[in-house]
Amino acid sequence: MSNSIELLHFIQHEVPLLLTWRQQDRQEMDKGTSLRSVFEEAMTVLEEVIMFTFQQCVYYLTKSMYAMLPGLLDSNPFSESSQLCMPAGVIQILDVLKEALHLLNTFQVHSEITSQLLTYLFFFTNASLFNRLMERGSGGGFYQWSRGVQIRANLDLLMDWIQSIGTGDLAADFFQRLSSAVNLLATPKETLLQASWCTLRAEFVHLNPAQLHHMLREYNTARMCPPCWTPSPEDAAAALNTSNILERFDNHPPLILPSSIFNLELGNPITEPGLFTPLRHLQEPGLPQESGPRPLLPADSSQHPSES
Repeated sequence: MSNSIELLHFIQHEVPLLLTWRQQDRQEMDKGTSLRSVFEEAMTVLEEVIMFTFQQCVYYLTKSMYAMLPGLLDSNPFSESSQLCMPAGVIQILDVLKEALHLLNTFQVHSEITSQLLTYLFFFTNASLFNRLMERGSGGGFYQWSRGVQIRANLDLLMDWIQSIGTGDLAADFFQRLSSAVNLLATPKETLLQASWCTLRAEFVHLNPAQLHHMLREYNTARMCPPCWTPSPEDAAAALNTSNILERFDNHPPLILPSSIFNLELGNPITEPGLFTPLRHLQEPGLPQESGPRPLLPADSSQHPSES
């Protein structure tokens, strides 16, 4: 994926500069026209490769995380002395994120692609944990203050690490709904019992009426739900629409290919030997070796290109 992104940029922006040098007569212009169709096809293939490899990275990372995410809901971050500690459930999630970031940095994946991959993982984590929280609450007993405090602490530990890598603001946008639901559970019971529907809607604004109604209906109050939790007339229909309780996965952020800040730039020395072979293959069909400007790639791959 990293190499494909660099090659796509090279063909899109650097190759046209090379072709301009060669178009000195009609014959060269005809060759240039033919080459453009070849390069357009190459760009299409590279875009498909980037999309496919990104999707595969997302698939295997989310598959690994899916089995570990419930640990954030179940782990107790408080020791017997009530000191906050990192529970195993959070450590496992962080291990996946840390390893993913390590690989992205090791293989010099473009920073914008790295950011977008992490963005997708934040989106997936929020939706998966939120849906699991909604499902675990069905049947009563799970929604209670002590559980909310534990989950809130675990989520804060996760967010602390995300903040440490400079993506805190980005993640906060995607975790708004989960964070709002957890904050509701972490609210003292007596405070909740005295709050009206309108007050709760205003305080937990990121929960839609169906989600808020579901959590209040399943909340472990040890008695009947208080009348003040009854949805307002304008929210009554929406609150009963159970199809709006779970988060969807089809509204994920799109993949946008980067347009700036690349490692491979025309005129700069090429220091990665592995790039010489694919670049020479691009050169062979359209850049003849007779007199003229020196080719971008040297005949000996052990040398670095230099300007004539």
